[in-house]
Amino acid sequence: MISIISNHTTPPILGALQSAWPAYLPRPEFRTQTIEQAGVYPGRSATGHPALPLADAVLITPDCLGDDHALSAALDVLWEFARPALVLTEAHDAARFGEGVLTVPHNSDPAHIAGMLGAFLMRQPTVETMRRDLHTAQRFQGGLTGEINKLHEELRLAATVQQAFLPQSLPSVPGFDFRVFFRAAGYVSGDIYNIQRLDEQHFGIFIADAVGHGVPAALLTMVIARATQMKTITGNRYTIHSPADVLDKLNAELIRHNGHATRFATAIYALVNIETRRVTLAGAGHPPALILAPGREPSPIQTEGGLLGVFPEHTFPSVEFSLGEGEVLALYSDGFETAFPDNADRDRKGRAMPTRYYLDRFTRLAEERNELGMSAAMRRFVDDIDSQAGSLHQVDDLTALFISPSAACPLDDLFEGRPATHAQR
Repeated sequence: MISIISNHTTPPILGALQSAWPAYLPRPEFRTQTIEQAGVYPGRSATGHPALPLADAVLITPDCLGDDHALSAALDVLWEFARPALVLTEAHDAARFGEGVLTVPHNSDPAHIAGMLGAFLMRQPTVETMRRDLHTAQRFQGGLTGEINKLHEELRLAATVQQAFLPQSLPSVPGFDFRVFFRAAGYVSGDIYNIQRLDEQHFGIFIADAVGHGVPAALLTMVIARATQMKTITGNRYTIHSPADVLDKLNAELIRHNGHATRFATAIYALVNIETRRVTLAGAGHPPALILAPGREPSPIQTEGGLLGVFPEHTFPSVEFSLGEGEVLALYSDGFETAFPDNADRDRKGRAMPTRYYLDRFTRLAEERNELGMSAAMRRFVDDIDSQAGSLHQVDDLTALFISPSAACPLDDLFEGRPATHAQR
């Protein structure tokens, strides 16, 4: 259908178009309507101007061009519903109609006008199909946006729940200074840690890294947190478990929870004698603990234990060593291998490859600790991580615990104004 918008009931152009209509095109139905009627949205009505069904193409005659308001309303309706319009106008008036409207001189050959309208009719079914598809896509996009927002909210809640399994404060141990860096790669982390005062003479330090990322790894960390028992209290007696026993019981608990799906983790646990500074350490497939000291290469403390949650009869032998004055014991997760990338060494997708630069940065932390104090050293450490390329989209979760003998000093917040347990991205 072609709608001729005119102030005349039978516009002169109508007969000329019917006579000049090309024989190779199906002959359409013609109707006339006023400019006011054309400006009413389908399904609505205005006083004295009921809405008419939309035509497939529209021809606007010169006698309707004097009312700019009515013309603008009509063009808005046509634009909204992707209907093509051809305006018969003076040559100097062509620019006033904007995009989506074709103009031809009012004295053009009727056969030329008919050919243009016929082309509109031929393309309109394709335009209508595209318009419906676009509407459907927009509707689905709205639903998808809602689902994504819901997922984000659930992940934020999961992060809050996971943080409840982390220490809300660190113990005060005279003669020792603790610092923690904890940052998830996403909403939730596959790392978990704990520092616990066990009695007057001992404290325990624990880190675990569930293999994988995201929610599955985070759920496993909650199982690990509940299953890790550094100390058992029976009545008015208590037993402090050795690192080997802690990891052995944790291994058995993970295997019990695995069922048919094998999920495993790495872990490391250090039991420290406060008076003697003697450390008993056991590991389960975890990066070795490091002893850091100014002007010295990091000293790795190797352990022989394998992954947690794989072999039921596996054992976790422990090692012992003493922590000297000025030294720093570092327990950390393997995410630091990509935290200080070599920008010249990346894979085909542009991802940073693992490096050992973190060892240099750990050593520098020990040097700055002696020069500036542990709080200032940690602030510089965090700033260095944040300044690395890709730090806004880090590849892996990052967790590091730094323990150093020190003169009696107050334990400030994890690192002044930036609690590591809430360093979420």
